[in-house]
Amino acid sequence: MRKFITLILLSFLFIPLGWCQQGAGQDFTFSPDRIEAFCDGLIKGLMSEHQIPGAVLIMVKDGETQYSRGYGYSNLKEKTKVHPDSSLFRIGSISKVFIWTAVMQLYEKGLLDLNADINQYLGDFSVKKKDGQRITLKNLMSHTAGFEDRVLGLFGEDENSLLPLEDLLFKEMPAQIMPPNSQVSYSNHGSALAALIVEKVSGMDFHSYVEENILHPLGMEQTTFKQPVPEQLSPHVSNGYTSITSPDPEPFEFIRVYPAGAGSASGADMAKLMKAFLGEGSLNGVSILDTMTLREMIQPAFTQHPSIRPMLHGFLDLSRNQYKAYGHFGDTFWFHSMMVLIPEENLGVYLSLNGANGALTYLGFFEQFMNAFFPENNPPQIPEIQVSDGFFDHLKGDYKMNRYSRSDFTKIMSLFLRIKVEKDSDHYLSISTPFGSFLYEPMDSLLYRKQGSSELIAFGKDDKGRIKYLYADQLPMLTMEKVPWYESQALHFGVFILALSANFFILWFWPMVFLSRRRFYATDPNRRYLPLSSKSLAWVNALLFMIFVIGLSIVLSDPFSVAVVIPTSLKALLVIPIVFSGISLMMFIHGLKIFEITAISLRTKIFYFILVLINLSAVFQLFYWNLLGWQY
Repeated sequence: MRKFITLILLSFLFIPLGWCQQGAGQDFTFSPDRIEAFCDGLIKGLMSEHQIPGAVLIMVKDGETQYSRGYGYSNLKEKTKVHPDSSLFRIGSISKVFIWTAVMQLYEKGLLDLNADINQYLGDFSVKKKDGQRITLKNLMSHTAGFEDRVLGLFGEDENSLLPLEDLLFKEMPAQIMPPNSQVSYSNHGSALAALIVEKVSGMDFHSYVEENILHPLGMEQTTFKQPVPEQLSPHVSNGYTSITSPDPEPFEFIRVYPAGAGSASGADMAKLMKAFLGEGSLNGVSILDTMTLREMIQPAFTQHPSIRPMLHGFLDLSRNQYKAYGHFGDTFWFHSMMVLIPEENLGVYLSLNGANGALTYLGFFEQFMNAFFPENNPPQIPEIQVSDGFFDHLKGDYKMNRYSRSDFTKIMSLFLRIKVEKDSDHYLSISTPFGSFLYEPMDSLLYRKQGSSELIAFGKDDKGRIKYLYADQLPMLTMEKVPWYESQALHFGVFILALSANFFILWFWPMVFLSRRRFYATDPNRRYLPLSSKSLAWVNALLFMIFVIGLSIVLSDPFSVAVVIPTSLKALLVIPIVFSGISLMMFIHGLKIFEITAISLRTKIFYFILVLINLSAVFQLFYWNLLGWQY
């Protein structure tokens, strides 16, 4: 189950891990010698800690490549070293930067309007509107179109599982579940929809458009979206690995919504891309974007809260320590990358890794790099807030990330991705996340700053003035929603543990009692026991429940296979909840009849009916989390 939680954390292309502890800043001069001294030890240490086989690190400054280094291996068995000029790493969601560049190129030519209804560009392919509100390209660029997430089917088994973009989106476009401009919720399919608009308006497939209008002009000859990569590049493609202790490479990841994450690139090519963005759209006299267009791209497109980092036009606001920064992160199962641009320093940093724990590595690197070279020199003063009794009460509770599927069985993963807000002391909020707990002190009643850090969180209210949302500097691409009581972890974990315990007890205890009575005790002719039919129903139901729990844990232990194709074993397992529900209903009917039998003790009747209620609660839980039937 833990591995499948990782799948949802990945949600295929972007891991929203922003809750790392910030260390103390150091006053380092930014120079090539300092870069090498700092980065060499840090990268090697992080790679060793997180079992990463290989990495490439590129830094550009003032139009020049200041640092270019490969670490470790692109092929463990053959001991092929990573070379920053030629080794190709998968760049995950950094691929989206090419979508947004293409959109802005067409916008610059007057062929697209960022505020127009996207349906006017889609032809026969149209997106259903929620509440009649139009979706715009700006919504797609800022991830505010309101689509639910979809993880299943994002990967393919091989190139035969890849479909033309329009066919894929026609079959698998997630539903719009929120009105546009209401919440930020990162969407791979929404990004791919923007790529389809590029195809429709330009008359070219996305591969060809990117090659002709971005890659070739910048001289990025070692970058491709094709899967598998073209023959001339294939010898240079790095393998992906679970860890450095597993020398067998993982399979090539065929990404079906390919514009959103299928890119493969060398470090040298990513240096060219960063130089073009830092050069306000131009590299070596070749322009891919007008200066004003690029400046518009890095302006806010949607702001959740005035004090929280906004969503830009396709880029993520990665500002830190009072330095403005933008860029993107990118994650597949085996490859993890970051591209960060700091325009006021004319600096770009690209780091890509070929191991499963690469996201922890690049986030740790980014944090320590910024604190070392660009520390926060003049942090704002925390105002003196008079904290009264009950000051934090309306904020306390569980909050869930709004990026999850509501319509398939992966909905249950939202139960695990929770953030708990509690009062820690008279002056601090405690924020507990899957990655640690942190203290925040109030700047006002709804705005809080992390202790020892520049990071902020803010709370938002619904139409009735109740606390409903949590926004975080480190998660500008998501909104967190306060969880109602009926969806709390405590309730659902409690129901599951109760059902597991009760059915485990029935599964083993009743057969033992039956055998003991037959062997050691005489039957009491004046006492009536539970009818054999009622006991049999309960015992079979207990067996089914245990088989389902164990089977589901085994199937979901390999999240990559589930993301590629729904295993036959999982389809078979999903029959069990249906049968379990039917038997639970039959047990309820038997329970009513048992109450009419006076010879059966009241204690036995109550025990059986409690068991019935526990099973019916489990049925409701299976239904609520889309595990009752074939929802995928």
